[in-house]
Amino acid sequence: MSNSVLLLDKAKLDGLMAHYAAFKVTRNAPGVVFAAKLPDAAITAYKSGKVLFQGGGAMREAAIWGSVDGQKSPTKPTAKGEILPERFSELSVVGSDETGQAISLVLLLWRLVTLALNK
Repeated sequence: MSNSVLLLDKAKLDGLMAHYAAFKVTRNAPGVVFAAKLPDAAITAYKSGKVLFQGGGAMREAAIWGSVDGQKSPTKPTAKGEILPERFSELSVVGSDETGQAISLVLLLWRLVTLALNK
């Protein structure tokens, strides 16, 4: 999905509101003076004169009203640690849900080894 923001003067903003009057929707967000929902785009105009175009048709609709500086929505960042090391599936590892048990086992083994060495 892409989006674009334009800064329109009062005359162009009035023209935009008249053009999309049939698609008008109610938005109660602060500063919103007009909002429209098209099948493939959402348009939100603010008191400041900024108009936000969102959706698949955002670039097309924004181009009607001014020069387009559209941006693609950022892709969702992958969580840290999501990429496993090479050949990870061949390694024997302890899962995070088993870590406490593994530590307990290591401590028990350490205690048994120290007891055996001290005899």
